[in-house]
Amino acid sequence: MDHVADAIRHTKEAIAEGKKGHAKELVTPADLAKQHAMEAEKVEPSEHVKQALAHLDAALAEGRKDDAAAATKHAEQALEHLEMAEKK
Repeated sequence: MDHVADAIRHTKEAIAEGKKGHAKELVTPADLAKQHAMEAEKVEPSEHVKQALAHLDAALAEGRKDDAAAATKHAEQALEHLEMAEKK
């Protein structure tokens, strides 16, 4: 299973929800992305995955506070790191 690819897919879903202004709806895909990123980190530790996890945590926190803009920004930063991890 390619956990990084799954994390990317779920992070993109989270970003799409956030861009619609749906902070609470962003939480579920962001949480799924975090779970896959954590699995990826166990299999093959990566600084990019670590950074993505930090941003996913922040996205989850902001989403739970109903701040779609901040949550989306963190999800986008997580996506950048996940994509870099996938390329290596």
